[in-house]
Amino acid sequence: MGLQKFTGFERVHENLWWWEVFDEGLKCPLSSSALRTMDGLILIDPVPLPERHLSDLVRLAAPCAILLTNHNHERLAGCFQKRFGIPLYAPCAGRYETVRPDVLVGAGSRLPGGLQALETPGASESETAYLDPRVGGTLLQGDSLIQMHAGRLEFLPAPYARDTGRMRMSAGALLRLSFSVLTTAHGKPVRDPKPAIRKL
Repeated sequence: MGLQKFTGFERVHENLWWWEVFDEGLKCPLSSSALRTMDGLILIDPVPLPERHLSDLVRLAAPCAILLTNHNHERLAGCFQKRFGIPLYAPCAGRYETVRPDVLVGAGSRLPGGLQALETPGASESETAYLDPRVGGTLLQGDSLIQMHAGRLEFLPAPYARDTGRMRMSAGALLRLSFSVLTTAHGKPVRDPKPAIRKL
């Protein structure tokens, strides 16, 4: 990773916030989200967030957990893990270099806030999405579906994806779920994403 420039923070719906930095070394946006649940605030694939915004989130709900969508998204998970003294949940298929997960996650794992873990291999072997059924459904996913160019949902490009065929199959399986908002680790959240997914 290189120099990271903060580029945005917004409330997506009553329980979901999104923020992003642009990584000069990787030449791409890195996105994160925070989900308020009955158990507290869950941070997903966290990248740096200005203190003023982090303080606002923490005032709304105490952080209770960190979720990683794949083993490539360690990012600042270790820093938040230590700062707030909260558990780190990470996909069981991954190998981790800078963090030590407290809980390894697979399909059917019990998660804070009643979230459902979904194994979605293809972009990487450890790719995992998380479904929150409230507010019309929010699907929190990482690299399979990205939106690096405003308004255009796309698959992770072939040079970076481990298995493009499995990635497409995983995306197709997601269409059977009930959700109205999709988050990605690279780009803004997508509202009413299913028509865009079907076109890929």
